[in-house]
Amino acid sequence: MSSSSNLENINSETESKDDTIERTNEETLLASLGTKKKPTRTPSSAWQHFKKIFDSNNNHFQTECNYCRQIYSAKCSTTTLNDHLKSKHSDIQSESIGSIEKAKSQDGENLNHLDRLINWVILEYQPFKMVDSNSFRELINGLNPGFKVPSRQTLRGKIDNKYSYYKNKIIKMFQVKTL
Repeated sequence: MSSSSNLENINSETESKDDTIERTNEETLLASLGTKKKPTRTPSSAWQHFKKIFDSNNNHFQTECNYCRQIYSAKCSTTTLNDHLKSKHSDIQSESIGSIEKAKSQDGENLNHLDRLINWVILEYQPFKMVDSNSFRELINGLNPGFKVPSRQTLRGKIDNKYSYYKNKIIKMFQVKTL
């Protein structure tokens, strides 16, 4: 049986009496595999706790909480869904609940890693193109999968900024104060 006929069977089995279709995340993923668009970012972990409800035209029009069946518009943000989980279901909420909150907590750590990478490139006289190396990216990914290695253009810009910062700091130190 082909994958398109499998999807048709799944869709016809899940149609409810009011002409809406409820799909799990896996079914939504299967339906999207036929398209050539790649997702631009990782979906929020809030979607583990909510179900998308589709109308008969296969348009997402509502979102339903898996625990209390609270209904939200398809236009609501994942921040709203995360807030619902925090206020109504704090006992079932996982620690890695929101991708935004998780990113905020990792921002400081990633900036620290980026600063260490910049210092290493400067102090060890590494070429900027080193960050384009697949083996270097694999090494960094193996050490910290959450750290995104910057492009050589970004790395150069950060090094230029650091140079300007310290240059100005040194100039200010040697300026003579006149009364």
